[in-house]
Amino acid sequence: MRLAFIFFLGFILIGGLAHAAVRGDFNDVNGPSLDDVAILLARLDMGNSATISQVQARALEIYNSTQTPVTRIPSPTIDDINGNEILDLEDVALFLAWLDMGPSAVGQNIEARAKEIYPSLIGKFSIPPGLEIGSSSTTLGITGVQPD
Repeated sequence: MRLAFIFFLGFILIGGLAHAAVRGDFNDVNGPSLDDVAILLARLDMGNSATISQVQARALEIYNSTQTPVTRIPSPTIDDINGNEILDLEDVALFLAWLDMGPSAVGQNIEARAKEIYPSLIGKFSIPPGLEIGSSSTTLGITGVQPD
């Protein structure tokens, strides 16, 4: 009985510390936010070879309220929002539009808002920020069918 209690207590303590990483959350604080957009912009500005500390310093220059430490660098295979496996300004515009409209907004509305932010937008809102890494989501229309 005592061994079972110790196992249970250990499971709770370790389970409480472990959590899944979230798409678009680069500082591991309350999900995707403007701080994370600044970190994404810093990564775009610094390039693929930038270190976490370099991205952190640049993000602070871009948006000086970015005080939380960067826990991971944005990745094109994980954090790409428009589905082209490249991180670019289209992803930034879609990220900002998603933050502005809220996570329950329809993809077409997010795309329209992103086009207001970045008129050169060509891509589609494909995979939203805020999902656990490794999960997927499909935007469904009112009929339950995925719109084109």
